[in-house]
This record gives sequence, C-alpha cells and structure tokens, in this order.
Amino acid sequence: MRIARVLKYMMQLNTVARVIEKTSPGKLFTNMNRMDVQLVAAQIEHSDRAAWTKRDYGLLLL
Repeated sequence: MRIARVLKYMMQLNTVARVIEKTSPGKLFTNMNRMDVQLVAAQIEHSDRAAWTKRDYGLLLL
C-alpha cells in the first residue's frame, strides 16, 4: 500500500473518531456495536461532503 493511501486512511479514521466522540462520548472503536457504526454512517451521510468522500468513509466502516 502506498504512503498516500495510508495517510488518507489515517485522516479518515481521525474524522470518524471525531464523529464517534460527538455521537457517543467516551466510546472506543473496539467497543462499538452495529448501532454505533450506523450512527456514525448516518452522521457522515448527512454531512456536506462529496458523494465520493462519503463512499470512501462507507468503505472504511465496513
């Protein structure tokens, strides 16, 4: 995997972590259940990000 791709994933994970902190304060990635992931996905889907960016975040959450 190229360094640019790794950096992209790291930036996306940071964004997802901020969304998690906003929707479920104190929750860790390892403690998330299906409902938590759906809440994060809904937050990202309702954001003003481009369609391709939302798709990338969706793939990250799989």
